[in-house]
Amino acid sequence: MRKQPAELRAFIAQYSYDPFHGPNERPELELPLVAGQYVYVFGDVDEDGWYVGELTDGTRGLIPSNLVEEVSDDEPPDDTSISSESSDW
Repeated sequence: MRKQPAELRAFIAQYSYDPFHGPNERPELELPLVAGQYVYVFGDVDEDGWYVGELTDGTRGLIPSNLVEEVSDDEPPDDTSISSESSDW
């Protein structure tokens, strides 16, 4: 049975975030964020409060849900070239 593609949604970073500045055990799995930056999210938030996301340059990783806000349908981001294929996350 083939996995269905995850729902792709646009979010905007409300705050800057550097996963390498903190107590994270595996910061390389997380995406750094810059306030005002668009990120694309696959599926829903997990039980620990993280999304699987993708930056506009194609880099994928985990995003803390408390640092981003979903963009409404009437204000889409400028770059909509992100693939909606299912990720390996």
